[in-house]
Amino acid sequence: MKKTIIFMSAALWILLSGISLPAQTTDVYLRPLQVERSRDFDALHYRIELIFDEERQAFQGKTTVTLKPFRDGFTRCTLDAETFQVNFVTDESSQALNFEQADGQLVVHLSRSFKRGESLSFVVIYTAENLGDPRGRRPGINFVPESPDHPRLILARSFAEGARHWFPCYDHPNDKVTQEVIVTIPRNYRALSNGRLVTTDEDPSQGTKTVHWSQERPHATYLSMFAAGPYDVVEDALDDLPINYWAYEGWMTDAMNSYNRTPEIVDFLADFYGYPFPWSKNDQIIVPGGGGAECTSATLLGQNMVHDARGEQDFSSHG
Repeated sequence: MKKTIIFMSAALWILLSGISLPAQTTDVYLRPLQVERSRDFDALHYRIELIFDEERQAFQGKTTVTLKPFRDGFTRCTLDAETFQVNFVTDESSQALNFEQADGQLVVHLSRSFKRGESLSFVVIYTAENLGDPRGRRPGINFVPESPDHPRLILARSFAEGARHWFPCYDHPNDKVTQEVIVTIPRNYRALSNGRLVTTDEDPSQGTKTVHWSQERPHATYLSMFAAGPYDVVEDALDDLPINYWAYEGWMTDAMNSYNRTPEIVDFLADFYGYPFPWSKNDQIIVPGGGGAECTSATLLGQNMVHDARGEQDFSSHG
């Protein structure tokens, strides 16, 4: 408290005495140079299929990559791939393809030479384990254990270069793609990802369900997300735009203090910019931590942003 008083008194003395402090100058040309990453293909679509093993903190992945080369003589494709181990790669006819994985990259040797603009696909099979993280903050898949503050969760984070940690991809924002996320999770969980919910299929014999989401407008890989756990969901809407609120079981009453004005805000921004909300839905979901991540159509909201009615008076989510 004393330090605060001294600082405030000094600031007041400078203000009242009329002393001029030298202005700080910044040379913008000294900032790190940012360049657009080079690529020799246009990624079109990723179909990501994941099966989880919470006890081992592991997952099995299968990603189908569809792309078009930018040049003739395209015989190999280089993707970003970290954390997981690629087991094998096949072409569209299920024939094995040669590949190497090293230094955060996967190099796939194609079955033949492809021409510029010719569409091709291949399938990557991979696994990863030991992905537990109490905070759920690592890039890619996080198995978050239950704590007094939150239930057991499975999360996938992609900002800023985290997509490459849960599916092989060209992980840079100068290439926009559509995607599907298909996950097999415990039957008592709900799962959220980008885009439109396609199907939910339960398997009572295995105690699991498979949830299929489809992101049908191209977006950057760093905006990809996935979250699953024992969530409650409240459905809302703005005209024909679905708006859904996800919160841990028992948290929804407090969470609505943060969520409740979402349709009003979306409507205001659409009017302000003269452009309607572009995505298929607007979902928000609580995850451990603070702050948030504005993933396409499915925003992660740190649970520390959620307050009860009394706390909302002092720390409103609508500042």
